[in-house]
Amino acid sequence: MLHARLSTRPTSFRKSNITAVSEYPPQLDDDDSNYTANLRDCVLALGDCGKQAARAKQILHDGCADLPRTQHVVHHEKYFTLVSETTVREYKSDLREVIEPQVNELIERAEKGLRVLERREASLKARADTTSSRPASRLGGINTTGMNKLEARKMQMLLSQRKKLEEELLVLEDEILNAERKPLPKTRK
Repeated sequence: MLHARLSTRPTSFRKSNITAVSEYPPQLDDDDSNYTANLRDCVLALGDCGKQAARAKQILHDGCADLPRTQHVVHHEKYFTLVSETTVREYKSDLREVIEPQVNELIERAEKGLRVLERREASLKARADTTSSRPASRLGGINTTGMNKLEARKMQMLLSQRKKLEEELLVLEDEILNAERKPLPKTRK
């Protein structure tokens, strides 16, 4: 038995004569085909929503499935070793004891080499001065008219030796200038 407020109305499903009970029956003048079209549109829209939800679920799964491995790869830890200041001072002094003698030895060797180069430069300058103090006739073109062949040959050898010594003098002067320009390393005491 139906309640007084409830009434029957025909269903909007096709090929069915089943009537549905509705608490508030619509009082519309539209026919059943309009309900059917609207219902079909709703079902299609719901199907599209379901497909989009499934695609979104798959995308989310693909993006999050690798999360544990990614977390493991990205995870890092920092370790700090704390050392007291006295330990640092001890290591510095140990390094100083090892390195300082070697540095001092290198400085002494450089100074000795510089003194040797200075002596060599002085001797070459002295030789150049003695050869330049000779008469100009012997320094210029050799006049072999009054000399025998042996003396002329000695003269040519001395002139070539003088040229070599002058070239060495120039090279040594350059080396000394370069050595003076470079500052020597200072040691800490």
